[in-house]
Amino acid sequence: MGGLRPEGTRDAHHERHTEETVAQQGRWRRRTRRERRSQRTSDRRVECGERNPREAGSLCAGLSSSGGPLLETTCPLCSSLSSFEAGFSDVQLYRCSQCDHCYTDQSKLKHFEEYSAAYYELHHKNWNLYPDFHLFEAIYNETKPYGPNARILDVGCGKGAFLKYLRSREPGYELTGLDMSSSPPSAGITFVQGDFLSSQLNKDFDVVVSLAVIEHVTDVSVFVDGLYRLSRPGGLVVVMTLDDRSVIYSVSRTLFRWGIKAPFERLYSRHHLHHFNVSSLNRLMKQHQLLVNITIHHNNRLAAVDFSESSFLKRIVFLIGVLVSFLIGKLFNKTLLQTVVCKK
Repeated sequence: MGGLRPEGTRDAHHERHTEETVAQQGRWRRRTRRERRSQRTSDRRVECGERNPREAGSLCAGLSSSGGPLLETTCPLCSSLSSFEAGFSDVQLYRCSQCDHCYTDQSKLKHFEEYSAAYYELHHKNWNLYPDFHLFEAIYNETKPYGPNARILDVGCGKGAFLKYLRSREPGYELTGLDMSSSPPSAGITFVQGDFLSSQLNKDFDVVVSLAVIEHVTDVSVFVDGLYRLSRPGGLVVVMTLDDRSVIYSVSRTLFRWGIKAPFERLYSRHHLHHFNVSSLNRLMKQHQLLVNITIHHNNRLAAVDFSESSFLKRIVFLIGVLVSFLIGKLFNKTLLQTVVCKK
């Protein structure tokens, strides 16, 4: 009898044994999941031929045997894993788990946009008709410390609206505009037609500006490196793009889930390859030794909004929705657009 334990002791021992068994099973399941994730990552690396991380984001994304989107790709900004978020037509969108950057899988696009004069007339007619003079003035104020003879380059200048504004404010500025399409001549401005990355400008600038261009670029790292090289030591680099975490973007994603797809497909259209938020844009600038001095949160003019709705009623509803989103976004610094002013 001395070798027998009381009933309560046996019950306690049984409970401890059961708890230990459950804990061991939990540890085994977690270890198994980690091993499976590691194996999937290893398999992707083998399939991709151990490409470097920046190539993997665009090249390895096309390896789905079913022709559909992969569950994960590699972020072109920070090389972390990104998950499939949404898609339509041949546009497949991924979002990075670390820097929150959203981007299109370029390997799945059937073709890339050609930025001819017809493109701007079709997609951005109102944008060009109604420039954002408040933004132009804010950037002009940042250029003043470089003196009345400052050298300023506008990359992706379009028809030269920004440079013409600077010319009206400071006639002494040495102004250069670069764009893929031709620009009409304008007094005091030198226009260069060609690809930014292959053009030979053979000089540096006090201020390098790029407005609404970076979201169209295939390799944003190479693009920002080019902006950096063209700016002189102590110069400014100014970049404007959309904000993927703005109110209007958030609304479009919600509507898309409800089956109302037009706003989402407009914002995430094939000609926008990258969808930055404030954090991911700052990260990219920092990676290229550019210190972000200020971030301007702003919307474009309501008259500058381009839309494809032909029905008068739909146009009115659309504009009211945009206006409300703009007002709420301004209140919480979640505006459609963001502009960073960086010091080299």
